[in-house]
Amino acid sequence: MKKIMKTFMTMIIMITVSFGSFNTLPINVYAADTAEAVQMVSMYTYDEMCSDITALQSQFPGSVTTGSIGTTALGRNIPYFTIGNTASGHNILIQSTVHAREYLATQVVMKMAEYYLTNRQDILQNVCFWIVPMGNPDGVDIAQFGTAHITDEATKNFVLQTGHATEWKANAMGVDINRNFDIGWAQLTPRVNGRSYMNYKGDAAVTENETKALVAFASARQYDAFISYHMQGNVIYYDEPGNTTENSARSTQLATAVANVNGYELRNLNKAVATNEVQQGGFTDWVQIVFNKPAITIEVGSSLPPQAQSSVSSIYNRNRDTWAAIASLYTPYTQS
Repeated sequence: MKKIMKTFMTMIIMITVSFGSFNTLPINVYAADTAEAVQMVSMYTYDEMCSDITALQSQFPGSVTTGSIGTTALGRNIPYFTIGNTASGHNILIQSTVHAREYLATQVVMKMAEYYLTNRQDILQNVCFWIVPMGNPDGVDIAQFGTAHITDEATKNFVLQTGHATEWKANAMGVDINRNFDIGWAQLTPRVNGRSYMNYKGDAAVTENETKALVAFASARQYDAFISYHMQGNVIYYDEPGNTTENSARSTQLATAVANVNGYELRNLNKAVATNEVQQGGFTDWVQIVFNKPAITIEVGSSLPPQAQSSVSSIYNRNRDTWAAIASLYTPYTQS
């Protein structure tokens, strides 16, 4: 056994010498320095996410707290967890997967949280990340399993009649959560006129359980910045029509810091009004105007699940160090 372990350690040293630091590795190589609570090789479900949150809390009791921001229409909790120092006075909200079919982003966010807990406690001493890894659990379950887990007959019939289960973006009620926030909602031209698998903005702003929960969570404390994960395009959307000059500058700084790490294209929504790229009714639109704080939407990857599953490790590696870059904007930390 000792001989085997010695050989294994020698191989690790040889690999480290050959490739140098992590950032010199090709982005499609899975990082070997992370723990294995969060799997990266197959479809990642709501139940797996909940189990992993519990495991991380057990493994890092001083650095992880958990809870729920609300309950979906089908009765699922919408979990959150924190990593870092809740008493630091520096809070960053990470929110992912309000669009159901973009569930691979949850897998990436969970693995990133695990990495920082395992390897970057230097950062977590001075900042707290408040993470909502799956903002639309009902929709994700539909996108992954169709009607298999739906016990409510009315909802099951709605999904069956609507179709497009694997392409599902909405919640179980057929409302696009990221078009349901109270920012420019009335001016948002409906892409569809009723409940659907995608793009319906709702009968009014903030009608959905998930929207209400995110509004309450974002309002519960002072955040330095807001990060929203979507798929796809390898793009970072930032700024917002109606932003103050100061917050436009802050959002630009935040987006640039992230792009300097992951290499994604930057798109300024404040300069894109004429091209109709502005997503009114969205979470990051809302928080920027309501709280006058910087926010960005990061569109990870170049395709959607299930085709994109093979690229999850590449997306993770490309984005892994972005949270360190974000933290450095608001609080000092010791680089190891």
